[in-house]
Amino acid sequence: MTGYSHYSGTYGGTSYGIYMDNSTINTGAGSITLDGSVRGAFSGGIACVLVGNTGAVYLTTTSGSVNIIGNGYDQTYVFSGGARYGTLLSGGVYGVQISSQSGAISVEGNASFNSNNNEKEGVLITSPAADRVRIISQSGAISIIGTNIREADGQYSNSIRFTAEANAANSIRIGYDGTNTYNGNITIQGNSIYQRNNQAGTGSISIQSTGTLTIQPTGNAFTYMRAASGSLSFDDDWNFGSSLSGFTFGKSSNTLDLNFAQTLTVAGPITFHAGNFTINNNLTSSTASDITINATANFNTSNTRQTISTAGGDIIIHADKDANGSGILNLDYLTLNPGAGDIVIRGETFNWVTALNTDKPYLNGSGTVTIEPSDAFFGQELNTTWFVFDQDNNGMGNLNLSKSGSTSEIIHSGSPITAAGSINIYGGNIAINQNLNTSVSGSDILVRASGDIVLSTGRTITTNAGDVILWANSDGGTSNGGVYFTEQKKSNHRRNG
Repeated sequence: MTGYSHYSGTYGGTSYGIYMDNSTINTGAGSITLDGSVRGAFSGGIACVLVGNTGAVYLTTTSGSVNIIGNGYDQTYVFSGGARYGTLLSGGVYGVQISSQSGAISVEGNASFNSNNNEKEGVLITSPAADRVRIISQSGAISIIGTNIREADGQYSNSIRFTAEANAANSIRIGYDGTNTYNGNITIQGNSIYQRNNQAGTGSISIQSTGTLTIQPTGNAFTYMRAASGSLSFDDDWNFGSSLSGFTFGKSSNTLDLNFAQTLTVAGPITFHAGNFTINNNLTSSTASDITINATANFNTSNTRQTISTAGGDIIIHADKDANGSGILNLDYLTLNPGAGDIVIRGETFNWVTALNTDKPYLNGSGTVTIEPSDAFFGQELNTTWFVFDQDNNGMGNLNLSKSGSTSEIIHSGSPITAAGSINIYGGNIAINQNLNTSVSGSDILVRASGDIVLSTGRTITTNAGDVILWANSDGGTSNGGVYFTEQKKSNHRRNG
């Protein structure tokens, strides 16, 4: 079905490309396409409308696809006062349901309006009560795609707007219908996304599947993430369930900040791409999958302890992802539990509370722990006393501090470190102010400094039949590079066996 409205007169009324209310289309294996377009001079214009005002709207297939498309245009500066939407799904009194068994569902809206009024959306999904808007399937992929050429005009000009008007769970339901298992993949795509209401209750916007969920910009980066109050944080109004097989936010090129408030559990990998990223709740992968947080700028925590955990995957926190030397790591009150997986922490500088061990980040798991710069070297010294290693006493595997070629100062102080594998420390000047120990036979300890290595009084470096290598002046410079034992200049390392 194709609908086209182009009013070129002087009356600024409301124009619709397609307007559907109290209607049912059921095609079985056949596909459904609604393609609406609105152009011209009007006060208000909506390219494609599905609204349940006088009766419910049902679009239903089995294996056939469902495609809802709304393309909105207008004349510059003509009757600019009214609302303009590409595609509007409004639950109204009786509801709107788009459903399939295995067919793909696509809802697309493009706001190419010239008017500078602040009420323009690519896709607007609005529901006044529980289950009034349902975009559901059992195995078909679901895509919500919006664009808007004038997102900078204000709060109500976005690629996609979600409006759950009532304080009711599942007001907007995408994916899982509440009864039948859904295993398709869901994509929410738009440069700007707006959550219109922050409700007192939870789960008014339900997006659930056993497939993957991807929330990404149409272009390289998000332009706006808006909410009724402040920036969009995906608070408890959003219900992602606990059975997603993957969750991705952003693209690798995204630079917009994200303050993520949701408690998120996924049966697969979790990936975030942001400018500044702030974690405000727990992130969990219930499988042996990676959790990756890429921040081109800073990584931040809140002032209550949060946990990032996987059942054997890696945990990767990457500040200064673009390696331009400006990414701060703020890791206080954070617990990392990768199980048998590895921990990788990258950034440029460090800034968090270290007064008590309960303030510090807990680095757990039996895999390798790596703390290294995103570029060639850290922008300041690194001190191991800022961390609590192996807080759960399950035994840390290998430990890597910085990376080969780094000239940053490294200080090992605070508590002794024992690893069930190799220990590698790279830096400019390196101070060993506490004991180092490897417990597994044959595991080596390498301390490699371009400058000096200083071993403090009474401290030991111990392996179990592994090598101990203290390599100062590793870059062959002429200005410094010695190994100093501060207790009578006597070697204080041991190699057992």
